[in-house]
Amino acid sequence: DGCFDISESDYLPKPHKEIYESFQKKFNLENSSTAMFEDLHINLKEPFSMGWETVWVTNNLEYNLVDALRRLTSIEKKKIAFLQGHGELNDFETRIAKALLSPYYSIKNVTIDGYINALEEFEALIIADPKTPFSEADLFTIDQFVMNGGDLMCFMNTLDIKNDTLYAQGYTHSTRKNLRLEHMLFDYGFKINDNLIMDVNSIPKYDPRFDESRLNWYYQVLSTNTSHPIVKNIEPVGMEYVNQIEFTNDNVTP
Repeated sequence: DGCFDISESDYLPKPHKEIYESFQKKFNLENSSTAMFEDLHINLKEPFSMGWETVWVTNNLEYNLVDALRRLTSIEKKKIAFLQGHGELNDFETRIAKALLSPYYSIKNVTIDGYINALEEFEALIIADPKTPFSEADLFTIDQFVMNGGDLMCFMNTLDIKNDTLYAQGYTHSTRKNLRLEHMLFDYGFKINDNLIMDVNSIPKYDPRFDESRLNWYYQVLSTNTSHPIVKNIEPVGMEYVNQIEFTNDNVTP
């Protein structure tokens, strides 16, 4: 513990590199174990180039502080797999999610192709918007992964909506994807129904073909606020064509 004030740097102001070097020398700190919290981003440029953990302090001070401490104290990154092979979202479509996860986890795409050990090196599996059926072998591998303690995150719906037809004709119909993944999830205690949720809390669409270009689109639902500590500060999330989930097991907690 200690204090470092401007007098110890001969009154040289930030962002001069000599200040940061003097600070490290006084407390015998390595670049990889040094963090700086600053409300002016220009003062973070030199520390970042030196390899420090840098945090731009905005309104989310508490989150940024905990986030920086977590990154400093992480010894080894856990591995997360993004599943491929069933029409899932590609690298371009998941680039933002991967960029947000990569400071904390090692990210890798994986294709099972019936290989039973395909997921053994991972702690979590993300299945993002699959569009084609899962084979029995792939479902068995995923099930064994979960049974052995792996975390599974599915972002999916069971109905296919042709947006091109909808925009061209003003109407369309849904077809079942028959992914077969929902059958495995049913064994875990919840059923994904083949229906669509409508909610007045939704994102409108804009179409010049209508007298009023703004069209209430109740199928693009906005998530509601929650007090859960993990997601309470997250802005509402838009979810288009959402299925209803029905819990079939009293041991499952929503």
